[in-house]
Amino acid sequence: MVRCVLSVFPLVVIAVGVMILGLHSGPEDLPQPELQPEETTGVTGLAIDPAALGEGWEEAFEPETFGPGELYAKINGGADVYLAHGFRRLQVHSFLHSESGDYVEVFLYDQGDQASAMHALEKPPDAAEDAEFGGYFAEASLFMVRGDLYVQILAAVDTPRTRAAVQAIGRRVMASLPA
Repeated sequence: MVRCVLSVFPLVVIAVGVMILGLHSGPEDLPQPELQPEETTGVTGLAIDPAALGEGWEEAFEPETFGPGELYAKINGGADVYLAHGFRRLQVHSFLHSESGDYVEVFLYDQGDQASAMHALEKPPDAAEDAEFGGYFAEASLFMVRGDLYVQILAAVDTPRTRAAVQAIGRRVMASLPA
């Protein structure tokens, strides 16, 4: 019996020590700084009605916003180039066609005064300018600049439905955002 008590004694001492330490204040008891939301300079608040894209389109997700510290979470491998070219914010809108599963994403990169530089940097040498949008198409995806924003409207597949949706979004962006 004495042996049993002696073998449990160290555990009892540790448990009592933990309980005593628990009575004192710890880091969780320190005053917490008031968290301020990250400044949304350049984030547009652009609203795109999925019905304007044609029948069957719906918003796939709520619009997302990413700051400089979060950009890797969305674009991983390309984040360094954007950050090196004045990146401030990214706003992403996602649309899904309910019947076909076609998917279109809108990336609004606030690049400050380097939006045109990012556009030119990513433009393929053989890309032809599109007169209506002042940008270029790569298959069904549209790339253009509106003020401080480098705009990418990316279609997952190149179909007449996605091309029409990309063009409708492009027109909405042009009407809503200054050149």
